[in-house]
Amino acid sequence: MIIAIWGSEKSWKTTMALSFPKPLFHMDLDVGGFNRAAWKLPKDTKILRCNIEDDISKIDWSQYDIVTKPYPLPIQMEKMMGAKHEGVTIRFPRRVIGYKEIWRQIVIDFVAACKNPLLQSIDPDSATQMWTICHTSLLQEKQEIQISQGMKVEDKMFRERLKPVEFPNSRMRSVIYTARSSGKNLILTHYPKDVYADKVTEKGIEQYKTGAITPDGFKDTQKLVDAVIWIELDDKTNNVTAKFTKCAIEDIGTAGVGLFVEPTYQGILDLQKSMRGEE
Repeated sequence: MIIAIWGSEKSWKTTMALSFPKPLFHMDLDVGGFNRAAWKLPKDTKILRCNIEDDISKIDWSQYDIVTKPYPLPIQMEKMMGAKHEGVTIRFPRRVIGYKEIWRQIVIDFVAACKNPLLQSIDPDSATQMWTICHTSLLQEKQEIQISQGMKVEDKMFRERLKPVEFPNSRMRSVIYTARSSGKNLILTHYPKDVYADKVTEKGIEQYKTGAITPDGFKDTQKLVDAVIWIELDDKTNNVTAKFTKCAIEDIGTAGVGLFVEPTYQGILDLQKSMRGEE
């Protein structure tokens, strides 16, 4: 299955993702996310916590249920250290550093995971952060081209963003296609974001919040996955609910849209059996 799970922070997205078939490779892109969910795992779960420099292609996956590896962004600290006061404001360096290198390591590890015949599931956590890294790594590449041609970072033509036509959509599609062609479960966890629209005002065209939300990240995710699940934690009761907002899973299909499911992989299987008329 290729599944997108979305919900607000600490809504058990990672917990549901970690319930998928083992061995499972957890890519800790929101560093620390695994620790927030690990305490809910069965006590006999065999976990390997990798370091940043570890080569996952050398792991004996038969020895572990879950392997987790962090992908921290060095750019965050470098930007903090490079911040400069300009009057009452703070200006951060315009140059992007570190994203291209992290994206390269993500791709290397992802391909290695897909090639391993024992591995059953891959969880880039979160796919929102994965898109940010992918997107910003391409900006870094374009900046480095400008620098190699002699352009100064202070130049007004120095790139600080990508144009929509340049977005690395093909790179993200390749992630999904590679997992599918390799026969792996792929669980993409996303945060929500507000949906904006344009309106005409006395000041001209302005954007406003429509009140709707959508998964934050690669825009074609919902088109390419087998199912999209909204997951929510009730702070008062601690009850977790999971609802299909898209479904093309075998034996469930579009009839599953709007249905609630137990927030686990087994919950999806149980719904499949129910839709087939099995007990």
